Amino acid sequence: MIHTGIAFTTIASFLAAASLLSSARAASCIGSNRAPYACSATIKGITFDWSTHQEHAGGSDNWPMTWSDDDHQYTAWGDGRGFSQSGSKKSFGVSRVIGQKDVFVGSDIYKGAGAGCSGLGSLGDDTAICGKSYSILSYQQFLVLWASPESGASGYAESRFFYSRDRGQSWTQTGNYLNGYDFYHPTFLQFGKNHAGPNGGYVYLYGIEVQDGGQLTVHKPGRIYLARQKLSDYFLPITSAPSDQQHLFGPDGNGFHLEYYTGKDTSGQPLWGERSDKVPVFEDSNGVGWNLSASYNAGTQRYILMTEHDQTFVGKLGVFEAPTPWGPWKTVAYYDAWADQTGATGDEGQEGFFWNIANKWSNGTNFSMVFTGTGGDDSFNKLDGSFMLAATPTPPKKINLAPILQLLLQ
Repeated sequence: MIHTGIAFTTIASFLAAASLLSSARAASCIGSNRAPYACSATIKGITFDWSTHQEHAGGSDNWPMTWSDDDHQYTAWGDGRGFSQSGSKKSFGVSRVIGQKDVFVGSDIYKGAGAGCSGLGSLGDDTAICGKSYSILSYQQFLVLWASPESGASGYAESRFFYSRDRGQSWTQTGNYLNGYDFYHPTFLQFGKNHAGPNGGYVYLYGIEVQDGGQLTVHKPGRIYLARQKLSDYFLPITSAPSDQQHLFGPDGNGFHLEYYTGKDTSGQPLWGERSDKVPVFEDSNGVGWNLSASYNAGTQRYILMTEHDQTFVGKLGVFEAPTPWGPWKTVAYYDAWADQTGATGDEGQEGFFWNIANKWSNGTNFSMVFTGTGGDDSFNKLDGSFMLAATPTPPKKINLAPILQLLLQ
């Protein structure tokens, strides 16, 4: 009987261990020892295929992407000559990107003030924009963007709201702007084509808290805030107001104002209020970059946020995911040297400072990223990648113990 009891205990332990091995294991992610949030249990990793890297528009940077109702993508750039590589160097430009991720063509549709200009220009149609933008959005045949003045630390001064009726060929600057170091570089949350997706009828904006206004740098401690505005407040005034009054309309302006994320109620639902009451939706003691990108990825049903940490201009990329625009955030990857850690060859990605996902070129867990940087990365860079989803837990297989028990009891 003693021998039988030992054998039964051993077999029972073995079966229990086998059951545990068949269950899902916790996801792991690169850089998790320093990342501000635990590793994602939904997206267990991310890979990049550097053989798909394409580089265009050398000497022009920024390149935030948005997907229009005409099925093209639109993007803004600065300090260069755009895709055409012709004419004098411009402070600001807008381009249309036509085609698929493997074969596409970029064409410049707007070129603003010359490089070295100052300020953001004046109100009115066909404004020669002088500034930089990391935030452009397409919706119902309109493009809107936020632009900050000039390059360098002077860009911290303010961000102004512009719109285009003709898909980027001309721009109107409204009399509305955001200033103050507590919500810098308002950045649109990108959804799908023509802003389609679970947007709830809103436009969402992320803003960085500036800690050092003297230079373009990673801001420590890093804090990112979230604001929202009804879609109708962004676009209806453009079409309904008399032309001589349309400059009055824009976020935080005379027509309406943004509402900011201020926390959650007792049931876990988000609360929205005044700017003075806002609380961060994302924090990193290692810092956040002076710009960021955010997009909804339909294939994973997750919101993806990308920004720098520790130091700017050297490819220190953090990738995070959340089930809602306000979190809770989890880490997908936290790179100290993004290019080297993802298999780049040659002078590719080592000097990156801005990354964003092109939703038109994303399908399922596969996506295309557009990134830019300084030096050899001062250009429009397209790179394909893929999210690796955590395996769905497999239910333990039922085992008929009767034959085993009969053997043990003989």
